[in-house]
Amino acid sequence: MLASGADNEVIFWDVTTGKQVGQPLTGHQATIQSVAFSSDGHTLASIDDMSQIMLWDVSMMKPLLNQPLVNTDPVTDTGVEHQNGLTFSPDGKMLAAGGYEFAIVWDLALPRPERVAQAFRIPVNNSPNPYAYVRGVTFSPDGQQVLIISDTDSANYAVTVLDINLASWQTAACTIVNRNFTFGEWQQFVGDEPYQKVCANFSVDSSEIQDQLSQAHADLLAEHTEAAQAVYQQATQEAVQLDDDVLNNHVCFWGSTDQFASVVLSACERAVSLNPFNGQYYDSRGVTRALTGDRRGAIADFKFFVQWVTDQYLNAPGVSASTQAKYKHFVDERNGWIQKLQAGQNPFDTRTLQALRVESGIDQ
Repeated sequence: MLASGADNEVIFWDVTTGKQVGQPLTGHQATIQSVAFSSDGHTLASIDDMSQIMLWDVSMMKPLLNQPLVNTDPVTDTGVEHQNGLTFSPDGKMLAAGGYEFAIVWDLALPRPERVAQAFRIPVNNSPNPYAYVRGVTFSPDGQQVLIISDTDSANYAVTVLDINLASWQTAACTIVNRNFTFGEWQQFVGDEPYQKVCANFSVDSSEIQDQLSQAHADLLAEHTEAAQAVYQQATQEAVQLDDDVLNNHVCFWGSTDQFASVVLSACERAVSLNPFNGQYYDSRGVTRALTGDRRGAIADFKFFVQWVTDQYLNAPGVSASTQAKYKHFVDERNGWIQKLQAGQNPFDTRTLQALRVESGIDQ
């Protein structure tokens, strides 16, 4: 099968007979400059001199898109002239188009193809014309690079390599900034997608994880339960990678009192392992264990907390009466929880969890 452009129509030809196959395909509003088949022969791309690209189903001889793709100059937002190249990547998932001073790569695997890379106003050394005319584009065999062949009016030729491998761009960006996105930056540039660590070799700043906890709680209050759970999952995954016992305890307490105990349990374990002498971490883990059905573990944690408070505040010299009274209340409360757990009951209903958040200062 051979395809060609005739004015604004695409015509298929049988190469064995030299005869036209079917009726011409219409849809372009300007003269077609270039056509290209995908490697499997199932898709044809065509581009006209109004910078519009159409994709065609070869077997059905019908367009694949409701609207054509448009190659535009990012500065002027106008179509680029002189279309001089069109080629598919080896796997057929990308399409590269070249023209006057430009080359654009489209990702065809998306529901609606989008630009994934572009090169504009490619400079050419030792030329009176500072920019080059793109004469052709082609993919490397692995589909990770696009070779752009260009020249100027003075026949000064150049080959430019455009790296379209997202992983290599990501690695380069991480090397430059030496950190991950902040949570605010993620929301600004990515939107509602759950936060992810982009730079694998860099940890997430603890302040960003604290921001995630606030976001998760806000999502829950807005009845966006799935979104809240996703953020708590992400915060937990990041926190356990850090040697920060305070942060892990925050994730543990926030998540469990928001009733995502099973999601944040690993952060509870991490806090205790980092500082096995802090009774507050056992207390947070005790709540989480109780909510996940581990009554025996919860009882052990609350007993540890009671003994820790007794040693640190109730029996220690120099502790003010008001502080002792506060911690005496905590001890009485935990002993009540222990009794309920020993009786096979869960002491943590929604009201109790909310009271814990208010008591800790998280909520008003």
